[in-house]
Amino acid sequence: MADGANIQIKDPGPAVISGDFTVTDADGNVMEGLNPIIAICRCGKSQTQPFCDGSHSK
Repeated sequence: MADGANIQIKDPGPAVISGDFTVTDADGNVMEGLNPIIAICRCGKSQTQPFCDGSHSK
């Protein structure tokens, strides 16, 4: 695997991001304390946007 971020699209499900990445909010602030592997919601149903909480499976 190459250095940097790896993005895997689950179908159905989230975009799972691992590796070396930074997440910024809408105001441009870096989100600190994230796990080294995160799941970004693609369905819009998550109560923890932008992160997946598994709501797509309901």
